[in-house]
Amino acid sequence: MERINFERLEFFEKRINEILIEKYEIKYSTIVVFNGAEYEIKASNVDEMHWDALKSLQDVDMFKDSIAQATPKYVTVNNDQERLPYQKMEFGRAKSAIFFPLYIDNVYIGYWIIESGTPHDFDNVDTTVLEVIKDNIVSVLKTVGHQKTIESIVRKDLFSGLYSEEYLYGEGKKIIDQYTTSTICMYKIINLEEINHKYCRELGNKVIEKTSEYIKQNISTQYVYVRYMGPKFVIAFSGVELNGVAEFINELKEKLEKVVTSDFVRIDHKDVIDLLKNSGEKWEFEPEYDEDIAKEHERWLTNHFSVPVFVKNWPKDIKAYYMKLNSDGKTVAGVDLEVPGAGELIGGSQREENLDVLLKRMEETGADRSSIEWYINLRRYGGCVHSGFGMGFERLIMYLTGMENIRDVIPYPRTPGSCEF
Repeated sequence: MERINFERLEFFEKRINEILIEKYEIKYSTIVVFNGAEYEIKASNVDEMHWDALKSLQDVDMFKDSIAQATPKYVTVNNDQERLPYQKMEFGRAKSAIFFPLYIDNVYIGYWIIESGTPHDFDNVDTTVLEVIKDNIVSVLKTVGHQKTIESIVRKDLFSGLYSEEYLYGEGKKIIDQYTTSTICMYKIINLEEINHKYCRELGNKVIEKTSEYIKQNISTQYVYVRYMGPKFVIAFSGVELNGVAEFINELKEKLEKVVTSDFVRIDHKDVIDLLKNSGEKWEFEPEYDEDIAKEHERWLTNHFSVPVFVKNWPKDIKAYYMKLNSDGKTVAGVDLEVPGAGELIGGSQREENLDVLLKRMEETGADRSSIEWYINLRRYGGCVHSGFGMGFERLIMYLTGMENIRDVIPYPRTPGSCEF
């Protein structure tokens, strides 16, 4: 990509600083331009140690509306002990500032920010003069080989980070046309306008940001995805027939609808083992009455019933001592919820509230009483019939999204043995 020659701009910026400092005692001036890939400081008299903060002002909430509406933003503190919200490294380099978004041919290309070391220092500045200076900056940018840079900027929607509508009809179309068959899907945030009106535009912007992040994280880069217009997003599944996409969406929809409309199956652990043994399947791990059920058993069970399955009344010897012992003396009031595609989603039980039974179960299982005396005291000095459960959140996300591998929905990496403590 051809880069802009900013020698003229840097000279022009130097003259701007001299004029501002001379006439208005303004201390700092910085021009930041998006080059199609990242934001770069092209002219500044601010120490480089502060440049990282100055290059990321487009991500600061107070300036996002200024960029979206193409209007300047004035910010100030009330006294010398305060600092402007976007300043990170120092307590008080600047005390007031004016932020100007820069546009060329209706395309946002960066911003100009001027700062002062004095609170409310721009109250007496002729904003018309600053607007004229800003227009001159834009003119310089426009005349110094800007065309290819503008073309590269147009490829991305700067707010969401997705490709733009212009990209879809340009380079995106070329990618799609390489395939004999493609499927175009359009999604819309249907209540975005209501969110903006009822709450605030900042919240609506957050919704767009989170939606964009989800698309980038979950849609393969081999497909074209763009922010189309406002609350709309387009995903072009290149090389995928409509039936393939529709089939995936319909399967996911049917699965979720079945959860809402169907009764869950409730079955004892013993009866599950009977089903598995009589299924005619060849198992890697043979099902046994006094053992847990394996992943292959979970898959078969949920496929057999086609709905979530509660497996209850488990053998006491494979469950924790605190689970309620049933009247048969062999099983406990424990339950696992198995769901199609994800396996065990929930594990829970009624807890043992009888102190004598609890102590006996602890003795049978070899539990260390010294470390949980507080738990025993809960039964010794009063208690009630109660139950509890735990849910595997990643497995829930797998089930809701249709993802096949749990590693694709785990938000944080699991690296055992990496912590020092």
